[in-house]
Amino acid sequence: MPVWCVPLAADSALIYAPYHGISTLVNRASVDRVRGCLRDETAEIPDGMDWIGTLRNPANVPSARKGDPDPLYLGLIPTRACTMQCAYCDFAADHVYPLMSFEMIRRAVDGYAALLEKNGAASWEMHFFGGEPFAAFKEIVFALNYARRKADWLGLPAHFEVTTNGFYSEEKSRWIADNFDTVVLSFDGFPETQDRHRPAPGGRDSFMTVCRNADIFARGNCELIIRSCVSAGNTDELPEWAAFIAERFFPVSVVLEPMIASPLSARNGLNPPDPDAFVRSWTTAYRVLRKARIPLIYSSGEIDTLKTSLCPMGQDAMIVTPDGQIGGCWQLAENRRIAGIDLGFGTVSDGELQIDRDALDRQRALSESNRYRCRSCFCYAHCAGGCLLKGEQNTGFCRMTRALTLWQLLEQLGCGLMADGLLEDKAFLDRLADTDDFDCFTAEFPAENSTLTDPGQAGAEPDISYRRSGTGLPQLPADAERGWIRDGSRILLTDPGKDFVKVWDGEEALRFRLDHSGMTGQEIETVWMALREAD
Repeated sequence: MPVWCVPLAADSALIYAPYHGISTLVNRASVDRVRGCLRDETAEIPDGMDWIGTLRNPANVPSARKGDPDPLYLGLIPTRACTMQCAYCDFAADHVYPLMSFEMIRRAVDGYAALLEKNGAASWEMHFFGGEPFAAFKEIVFALNYARRKADWLGLPAHFEVTTNGFYSEEKSRWIADNFDTVVLSFDGFPETQDRHRPAPGGRDSFMTVCRNADIFARGNCELIIRSCVSAGNTDELPEWAAFIAERFFPVSVVLEPMIASPLSARNGLNPPDPDAFVRSWTTAYRVLRKARIPLIYSSGEIDTLKTSLCPMGQDAMIVTPDGQIGGCWQLAENRRIAGIDLGFGTVSDGELQIDRDALDRQRALSESNRYRCRSCFCYAHCAGGCLLKGEQNTGFCRMTRALTLWQLLEQLGCGLMADGLLEDKAFLDRLADTDDFDCFTAEFPAENSTLTDPGQAGAEPDISYRRSGTGLPQLPADAERGWIRDGSRILLTDPGKDFVKVWDGEEALRFRLDHSGMTGQEIETVWMALREAD
């Protein structure tokens, strides 16, 4: 029975049962009553604790996938190449990587379409990863237009998402904003942070280009998600960075994740953040963004999401590499080999995805066992064991995940001051990180009689204004008349000076999109001919 108890002091604890939708603060005597009622279902439930009856019901714990492949989405890696030289990343702009051919793209999309039709799917989900996906720009233009055509033929609403570094021309960024539904933009911070973390080739600055393109995405047809990697050097600026993001871009969500140490990051003088400092800065940024009604996400601590895996691995995501290998992870094959994990389970053939069912089932089981090893931790429902490839590489992972999960739960209960006080108590954080068992029946209370802040008080909302107007940031652009918008497979061409709308469809709309993609004339003709031949 997945019910956890997190002792906060000698006489207080959090009872947490996410699969029953229950979290509540209780004293030690109440914990004993909970244990008694759960051990003996005939025991009378004490007055005022009716929620214990809910805990007696079977928990709706999600299990690993079984049966025929049911893809979470089709993921394409059109290239492993990148257009930047990030100081902590495995990919680099000076590496030579192959591009996915148009034929491989066609085969992958056709195979995905056949699988969706066989499963009677309700929607078409397609994601693009890299390196930097737009280092293979014409391949993405082909893939997106060909996939949109296939989704239309199946009568399925399509959703296209891309994870990108944002380092390309203004014209290309406008095409991206008009053709993708979701853009996940890697953007680490103010100029001194962005240009150190994520320099352009040759060590050139990247902030101005990425900020300009973030403005375009924020005002385009797509939804924008901003993801920032946090090192020891930019931990303290997270609240101010959050305020800037909220005021300037107003994304649908923000993701702040700690940097993972690597030989490359060490050579470049970048270190992961101190876990406790990251947690305190993250929680302040959380309140900044909450004032703007923008969710802040820490992937292993999404308390509103119940997971069987932290990532797409184990959820039948079908991520295709440039050479047609299918797996559940977008990471480099070298990283998977270092971790000793084989995450491949198929190949792309003409018109279908060849799935090795035994390999797929092994991956599903691997994801389940990775989660199950953490079943005594109260973060089990949301963290799902963390990343299989990173393993124990990030020694502060559990410390941060537990602290942020607990803080969010207390914040939701209106106990923000208590939550803030616990984050300042190093002895408590040490105990929280070192505890192996939070099972409600066996969780142990600390011996000391700690005094907690009145749990009825809320945490103070930070009042952080953006203070960097003098650092040479680009001005917020005036919104220009767009002139045209995408509507499914159609183009609506408008003239704001006249009461007139022209609708282009079919090949006319396709050619219009290509002509406004930012590609060269030769690239446009190459994609145009490939799309016509693929019919």
